Amino acid sequence: MVKALKYRLKADLVDMATLLAIDEPASLRRDDLEERVRARLLERRTELENDDYWSPIYQTIDAGERRAARGSMRHSVESEESDAPSRSRSPRKSAGKAVNGLATPLRKTGDALSTSASTVVAEAQSIYPALQARGKRSLESLGNMFKAGAAETRAEVADVAHEVEARGEAVAHAVKRQQRAALRKTHKAWRDVGLYASDARNLTTVLVGLEFAALLLSIIPTRDISLGSSSAFASSWSVPVPSLWVVFVPAFWRVLLIWGFWTVAVPTFLSQLITFDRRRAPSIQTFTLARLFLILALVRLSPHLGLGARHPPSVLGVAAGQVPFGAAAEHTLTGWQKVVSYDWVSAAVGPDLQLINAAAAASFAIYEAIAVRPRAG
Repeated sequence: MVKALKYRLKADLVDMATLLAIDEPASLRRDDLEERVRARLLERRTELENDDYWSPIYQTIDAGERRAARGSMRHSVESEESDAPSRSRSPRKSAGKAVNGLATPLRKTGDALSTSASTVVAEAQSIYPALQARGKRSLESLGNMFKAGAAETRAEVADVAHEVEARGEAVAHAVKRQQRAALRKTHKAWRDVGLYASDARNLTTVLVGLEFAALLLSIIPTRDISLGSSSAFASSWSVPVPSLWVVFVPAFWRVLLIWGFWTVAVPTFLSQLITFDRRRAPSIQTFTLARLFLILALVRLSPHLGLGARHPPSVLGVAAGQVPFGAAAEHTLTGWQKVVSYDWVSAAVGPDLQLINAAAAASFAIYEAIAVRPRAG
């Protein structure tokens, strides 16, 4: 089923205008483009009417013109019938006028009656053919009206079907376009994540950040806030809230500074010092390996060398079971160990977790160095 021009998409009209050699069809509005295409088709009708592509389009244009002509014919028929009764004369009124006009004596009554009857009969005989012809014309007009109405109804139903189909195609096209856009965004996000995760520097940053977050959550003390009231039928909710007073406690900053010095500052210094790049760029391999060996030495070798405490000290926060830092931590460390010992960090974050984290970062850095090194010619 070929669609009429008014039910076609603008893209279809642009293609048709291009075939008809219309200048810059994409810059025109849809209604103006439709009129330009219709006018150009009518101009080149003798040339394109027998073409397989343009012939169905010409049929839709002719069908629209026929529907418009039938509508105008029905309007003219209705106008003629509304004016018809004023041109006829009722025989009853003529007879009534003849009867009412009798003013003869009693002796002339029979002659007058016979004259009026003959007059009525003559007028009826003269009017009957006209009435018969008019009734026939009215029936024919009524039949033509019904036929035109049925044809117009079928054409309107077809137009509605075309419009519904066009709307459905437009909605389906919009849905497909949105799906393609969503797939493109998802693919781009996945590619960006892959590119970010394929860099050893980014992976090291993420792993060090996770270790810092675990350390921070372990040393920040919390207090529980109850929501609601306890009863026999329901219990109250308890929500842990961090205590902000911890920022004023030196022990809080001591743990962070010790962790930052041994696991971030010292490896960064070594990565600047020991590098195998001619441009002297910082080496991520040196940073991760130095960090791994430092943590291994601090959590495994320092207790045996007397550099740390025999037992881990108590710290404030979750790692200490919400016990504030106090005298219980002072007796485990002596002298300079109270200031620089790494046992403060090991008491908050387990040594095994630190070693696994540092080993993972070093493994990714070494793997990247092996994978991207230039091959021998």
